[in-house]
Amino acid sequence: VPEVEGLTVRVVSSAARVLQVLPCFRDFFKQGNYPGEFPYKSKAILLFQKNEGVDVCLFAMYVQEYGSASPSPNQRHVYLAYIDSVKYFRPEIKSASGEALRTFVYHEILIGYLDYCKKQGFVSCSIWACPSTKRDDYVLYCHPTAQKMPRSDKLRSWYQNLIKKAVREGVVVERNTLYDFFLQPTSECKAVISAACLPYCENDFWPGEAEKLLEKKDDDTSQKNDIQAGRALRVAKRDDRKGNPEDIFLEKR
Repeated sequence: VPEVEGLTVRVVSSAARVLQVLPCFRDFFKQGNYPGEFPYKSKAILLFQKNEGVDVCLFAMYVQEYGSASPSPNQRHVYLAYIDSVKYFRPEIKSASGEALRTFVYHEILIGYLDYCKKQGFVSCSIWACPSTKRDDYVLYCHPTAQKMPRSDKLRSWYQNLIKKAVREGVVVERNTLYDFFLQPTSECKAVISAACLPYCENDFWPGEAEKLLEKKDDDTSQKNDIQAGRALRVAKRDDRKGNPEDIFLEKR
């Protein structure tokens, strides 16, 4: 990168892990032979810049790589679990494209990683684009006071610009949302659509939220809740999509 010195990317951790499926979700899909666990490789990748003779960590990404040995729906899928940065990148100038030079560098690291994954045989990658809240640190526990947390729309725009670059470079061939890709019926066919099709990744928002909804479903005993649940289930049964009405009900919630 012109005018930038002392940058080093390091893989500081690479460990084999096994994700256990949470009990309510596993029981809900037991008739479909849903897997009980997903093996994956967890990696921590950091960017450093030498500043006054000291290596300073600027950017961190934690990834989960679910290879061929991992069953569907996670097979050959990569999950970007956490991305974080501190605003110590030097120099603080704009790139030729008009964006901050640090953004250009962070995008290049991510595109390079996606290209590596593609060459390794992975076919998809997902991230839950959600900014952290105050007192909720993702990777780095301390940020400069001048560094602002991005709003949701700005963060999504940051990732969308990244993907546009990756598409132009031929690394990414398609982009979508998890909901549109997995849970929306197409006009050509009404295939069976199930919440079991969504990637199920460690510490992702979706598995935790699905587990809470299924626990609540089991715990709801009041008449009011029974009436509301019954009404919603009747709506799900009239849904054009093929599949288990209770499964569609879970997706709608």
